[in-house]
Amino acid sequence: MMTDSKTLPEDRLLSSREAAEFLGVSRQTLYVLHNAGEFPAVVISRGMTNWRLTDLRAFIESRTRRIRSG
Repeated sequence: MMTDSKTLPEDRLLSSREAAEFLGVSRQTLYVLHNAGEFPAVVISRGMTNWRLTDLRAFIESRTRRIRSG
């Protein structure tokens, strides 16, 4: 299991497994979202893709709806 995301450094790179776990989706869905342009990947080498924690947090924030009261 991944370390609590609140304690991770902002510039941390996550593996595909960690990134999918962070978003609460499958690895397949992670790649579907990436291929749709929702967030970039960091390609370290052929077959090794990582994801910036800051990009994943920004994606979540962009999808967060605020409920208006009143």
